[in-house]
Parts: sequence; C-alpha cells; structure tokens
Amino acid sequence: MLDEWVLRQRAAGLSEKTIRERVGVIGLETAICCRGLNLTAPGEGRLSNAANLTAVDVKRFLANPAWARSTRATYHGAIRAWSLWLIRTGRRRDDPTFIATTPKIPKGRPRPLADQHLAVLHSTRMARRTWAMILLGAYAVLRVSEIAAIRGAPPCDPGPARGRSWGTVQGATHE
Repeated sequence: MLDEWVLRQRAAGLSEKTIRERVGVIGLETAICCRGLNLTAPGEGRLSNAANLTAVDVKRFLANPAWARSTRATYHGAIRAWSLWLIRTGRRRDDPTFIATTPKIPKGRPRPLADQHLAVLHSTRMARRTWAMILLGAYAVLRVSEIAAIRGAPPCDPGPARGRSWGTVQGATHE
C-alpha cells in the first residue's frame, strides 16, 4: 500500500523530501525522530495501524507537547494527505482529520536582514546566482517564492524583447 502512495505522490510531482517526510509521519516504515526525546511509551512518536486511524488517534498523536505548532500543522497535513489518498482509492470511507481539530498555523513574521549582515554576506564567497537572490530580497523586497520564480538571462543576452528583457516571473516579462 505504501508503494502505491509513494507512486501517486511522485506522479503528482512532489519532491522526494516531501514524500520521505510524509512516509516518516505516517510511520509505515520508519518512526518519526522526535527531536531527541526519550519516548518510553510503545507507539509514541509514530502512528500505529495508519490505515485504520481514528480522530482520537490523530489528536493523541498531535498532542505531543515537545512539538511546535508548525510541526503539528505539518504532521497534520501529512496525515490528511494519507487519509484523502485512502478515501480516493476506496480503502476508507471517512477522513479522521476532518473530525480531529486542525492545528493552528503560527502567523509568519518578517525577519529583515540588517545592513551589517548584508555587508558580511557580501564579503562571503558564494555563487553569483545566490548573491543575486539575496540582493533581490534585500533591495527589491521580493518574497522567497517570488525570487525562486525568476528565470533570468545574463545581461549580455538580448533576450526575447529586443534587448530590454532581464527576466520573467510567472510568464510575465519585466523590464
């Protein structure tokens, strides 16, 4: 059953890291590394019998006091993906994550880079592409996802727009 779920995730284009972490959360092959905790209760830190989870099992699993809210939300997402796959493939009729309380995701907070830290980064050896991404974040105030979406051509390459184009974001040309 696990092989089918992994195959479905690969077909959907998910990264190997995402697939590996989801499999780890479900605990079908590996137990979750509980960040250095000494777990003494059997089954604590992993889900047992993942195909037959109940809402209480999900709540009990996510109630680990050592986990941050963001960790709980990530694990809940993995359990939800597993449950939805079981429903879609006809192996289950209900979704235990629908009944269980969804963990609150902490609100993101900006962490601006101070000028002195930018100067330290500038003196550090790094790839030109990495430095360009840092500058886009610092001076153009772009988000990480916006920076990652940029596909640029070198300045000496005239590009498709008669030499005026320097890059594209989500298919739109910026000059």
